[in-house]
Amino acid sequence: MPSKHPNSPSTEPISVSEISYYYDRTSESYDARYYRFVALTDDQHLRLLNSLVFDGKALEVGVGSGRLLSRLEGARLAIGLDVSHQMLLITRRRGQPCIRANTAAPLPFPDETFDLVYSFKVLSHVPYIESVLRELVRVTKPGGHLVLEFYNRHSLKYLLSQKLKDSLRLKPIYTRYDSVDEIRNYVPENVSVYTIGGYGVLQPLFLLWEIPGIGWLMYQVENVLKRTCLQRWGGFIVLHMCKEPPDKGAHNAHQD
Repeated sequence: MPSKHPNSPSTEPISVSEISYYYDRTSESYDARYYRFVALTDDQHLRLLNSLVFDGKALEVGVGSGRLLSRLEGARLAIGLDVSHQMLLITRRRGQPCIRANTAAPLPFPDETFDLVYSFKVLSHVPYIESVLRELVRVTKPGGHLVLEFYNRHSLKYLLSQKLKDSLRLKPIYTRYDSVDEIRNYVPENVSVYTIGGYGVLQPLFLLWEIPGIGWLMYQVENVLKRTCLQRWGGFIVLHMCKEPPDKGAHNAHQD
C-alpha cells in the first residue's frame, strides 16, 4: 500500500504518463525556477556527493535536466534516470548518460551495481516509497552510499502547501510530506543511516532569494539555521545511508 499522509497536497497517485507530461511541459523552464536557492543548495549537495564516490559508479534517480549529474566528480561512470523524455534530452545535451525509466518500477540494473545512489526532490512524489527504497538499496553495492531527500511535514513549506492546495485549479502531482520518524520506518533493515539533516527553512521565501544582496544574506542565515535545532523545520530532509555487508547489522539513524 502507498505510504502517504492524509494531509498531503495530493493523496492520490497519478499515472506515469501524467507525470511525464507534467515535466515534459515544464522542462525548458525547470532550471529557472527558484534559481538562486537551487544553485546554492546544489553546491551543498555536491560537496557531500563528491566526497562519497571515488572511481566508482553513481546513479541519480530523477536526474531531471542533469544539473547535478554534470557536476559530479570522481565517479568512473555516472548515470541518470528519469521518467520525462524532454528532461532527458536536456541531460544528454549536457553530455551525460541517462535512461528513461519509471522510479516506481523495478530498476533496469543488476543487484549491487552502484557505489553511490542519490535522489533529490523526487521520492516525495513516489507513493510506494518502501518498495522504491528497497530497489534503490538492491542496486547499491555493500558498503555503498545512498543520499536521499524527502519533504518535511513539520515545515513552513508544508504549511504553505496546505494553504495553497484548495486554491489550485489543477490537481498537482502526488506529493507526500513525512516526519523524521516515518522516514526512519521506510528505511530497509540492511542499511545504516549515518545522518538525518534538515535544510530549506527559508525556501518558501524563494522570491527574496532572487534580490541581490538579500539573497546572499538569506543564504548566510540558512547556513546558520541548518546547524541549529531549527533545521528540524526545514522544508527538506536528507538521509545519508550506507548499505551494510550481508554479515553486518544496521545501526539506528541519528539526527544531524
